Amino acid sequence: MTENPASYSAKPETRGRKSIPADKRKPPQTTVKINDAILPFVKELKGNLKNKTLTPDILQSFFDVLNSKESNQDIDLQAENKELNALVRFQNQKIYELNDKPLAKENKQLRAQIEQLENKEHACQALTKSGSQCTKPAKLKAKWHGVEINVCLQHSKNR
Repeated sequence: MTENPASYSAKPETRGRKSIPADKRKPPQTTVKINDAILPFVKELKGNLKNKTLTPDILQSFFDVLNSKESNQDIDLQAENKELNALVRFQNQKIYELNDKPLAKENKQLRAQIEQLENKEHACQALTKSGSQCTKPAKLKAKWHGVEINVCLQHSKNR
């Protein structure tokens, strides 16, 4: 017959975690399963609660929003926000009216002027043998001593 070796010791078995006296035990905490969509919000709330940055007023405003109750402060802020948005829209409209229309008109005028100057016939800038400026219309551009000038067909051959 074989005997159990544990029966030889007079010491009681003390494996595992030591029990805490009843007066030092923490009260049981409630466990709630939450949706993954609100998990970041809950973690942020928990962190703020630990840091003591979450006041009862803030918590109450959260519950008011969740229960779709708006506080007077929220209503006042929404009204002020609407007024400011209307003012901004009005000012933007005035700025558009003052700046955009004259600039567009001026831009069209400048483009027309550029096109007119590009199509304008230039007089020949070459000098004749007598020392006066040639009176024929310039058809080409030529380099003369490193400077580009407008010249007629006759003077384009001489240079």
